[in-house]
Amino acid sequence: MKNTYPNKSFPKFQLNNAQRTHIVNQIRTSKTKKENRFSSSRFIMPFLSGVVILLLVFGIGTYSYYSIFKEELLHADSVSSFIIDLPKEFTIEEQGDSHIFLKNGTEVGGVKKINKKLKQQLLSQSGIFEDDLLEDFQEPTQRVLFHVKEMHAIQTVHYFIQPNDQEVIYDLYFHANNPGYFGGSDYQADLKIIHEIAKTFRLN
Repeated sequence: MKNTYPNKSFPKFQLNNAQRTHIVNQIRTSKTKKENRFSSSRFIMPFLSGVVILLLVFGIGTYSYYSIFKEELLHADSVSSFIIDLPKEFTIEEQGDSHIFLKNGTEVGGVKKINKKLKQQLLSQSGIFEDDLLEDFQEPTQRVLFHVKEMHAIQTVHYFIQPNDQEVIYDLYFHANNPGYFGGSDYQADLKIIHEIAKTFRLN
């Protein structure tokens, strides 16, 4: 049996010039937007990369600065009553009214408050090798070097610091138990280093 189909007519649509122009403009606008987005991303990515690089440079610079200068800042040890610039391997431990300086757990010096009577008792001991009044300290200071024969020290140097118009005397002392313990080549070099450390002593 032969199939027969009714004749159908489909409507034909024709675009006028205005409609064609409108469609072309839409296509061009869409293409332009895509190009603009692509161009923006091409601009933004290098900009973001530059910002990241600047932040990295800033971070590295800051870290380097503190790596260089932090060590120097850490040397200055402060307690409630005084400040002193100790070598980085030294620590301060409070013991009652006194503070002792330690290196690898060994006492190398300290600070304690004394009066005139206790000072005279110290000065009456034997073994005084040097006794000087110093002029390169901020406060009136007397330096006394003792030769001692003890397990922890061969020489002990005392700096008796007495602020003007005060009764209290600060006995700042250091033990030298072997040559080079404070970084010098011998005892004399160590004493010079100790002297520079003592000059950094400041009262809070």
